Amino acid sequence: MHTLFHLLGVSAGILIVGSILLYAIETPNENSEISTILDAIWWTAATVTTVGYGDVVPVTVLGRIVGIIFMFTGISILGIFISALGA
Repeated sequence: MHTLFHLLGVSAGILIVGSILLYAIETPNENSEISTILDAIWWTAATVTTVGYGDVVPVTVLGRIVGIIFMFTGISILGIFISALGA
């Protein structure tokens, strides 16, 4: 049970860090669809949970690299969560 709470804390931390990081990277670009911190939170949550709606996407190269990192992070967290539930 402790593992699930730790995983929840790590997930919340990743959501916060990812949102702030993407907001800082994308907002200086005038073509960016991510113009508010709520847009960044939405994008990070959709990406980490592997939903990936595609309604908001990063337009900078660095933003897309961060996106790839968060995609793999989300898959890893999901795998750990499922393993913890199975154990």
